[in-house]
Amino acid sequence: MAIEAKDVAGKDPFVTGARESSEVRSKRLVQLAVDARSLMLEHGFLASYLFGVYGSNVRVARFDHTCVVASSLLDIQTPEGLRGIQEFFWRFVHPWEGGPGAVVGSDPTFRKLNPVDEKWLRIRLAEEADEMLEGVNLREGRLVKVYDEDKPAEPKTFLLFKLLDVNARLFSRSTMVWLGIEDTRCSDASNGATGAPAVLRVLKESWRQVIRIPEQKFYQRLTDTIPADEWYGLPKLLHGGDLGVRDVKRWEAARSGQSWPGEDDLPARMPSSSAPSTSSAPAFEDIPHPMHQTFSLRLCGAPNAKFMERSHVRFVVDTVGRPLSRFKSTRELVMAMRDAIKG
Repeated sequence: MAIEAKDVAGKDPFVTGARESSEVRSKRLVQLAVDARSLMLEHGFLASYLFGVYGSNVRVARFDHTCVVASSLLDIQTPEGLRGIQEFFWRFVHPWEGGPGAVVGSDPTFRKLNPVDEKWLRIRLAEEADEMLEGVNLREGRLVKVYDEDKPAEPKTFLLFKLLDVNARLFSRSTMVWLGIEDTRCSDASNGATGAPAVLRVLKESWRQVIRIPEQKFYQRLTDTIPADEWYGLPKLLHGGDLGVRDVKRWEAARSGQSWPGEDDLPARMPSSSAPSTSSAPAFEDIPHPMHQTFSLRLCGAPNAKFMERSHVRFVVDTVGRPLSRFKSTRELVMAMRDAIKG
């Protein structure tokens, strides 16, 4: 997380009617948003937290791709304030989901690459490895799970190594497009060390407004509408769907005491205690809200909030042709442009 410290309470950007002008307050809020955005881009967080100290007061701000929600003030000079801060940090480092080092806001469906992943990637890219990885920082790569809508319990894993495009805005679709390959180490007895080079795939992540039609439905419409012999120059949807919709279904099943077919059943992850100040074990109604779909505006009671919330989408399409930068002749370059227009 990021921590901001100011010497007086009047520099709290969430206080209305303070001495500072609205322009100064806006700049302070923008700086917090920049820090939150950087955390989410770098670590793939679903939400990020900013801890602000203003004089003797403390405030926690939670950012997601819909809005920012700020806590009430906690006074560090009172026992109640200190207990509140202690409980927040305990909860922050004890998320319901995620591996070692996870915090609240981490995405349990992805992790960063390790040296074993990088070695396997080079083996699978074979003789094209040097060219494909030139200028690529594999520290930015990630391993992600992709769930098909008709198979919520059988995710496929993809190793993403090159970021093709990114929308760095925070309160937006925040689209990221990656180049990667499927991780076949679990299914391939040879551990992927032999055979033909891996097939490149394009993976897209975005946060759609829940009122909008999911993008994968347009791919399905293309497939249903265009005859196979007329399909030309367009990628096809291979895997994936709306992680937010899946997460909500999983949450609703847990809240109603029903079983979930996936490996990430929420009741099975229920901790023995929700915080050091809580003596009784948590009940089903204590299960936290989904993270792959935002609930911030709904929980705040904002009008028409449900239509403005955002849902995390992740899907995979095949690649068409090869990059224009690798053309072999001027004629081939012009033909590729023609084919793109035709497609």
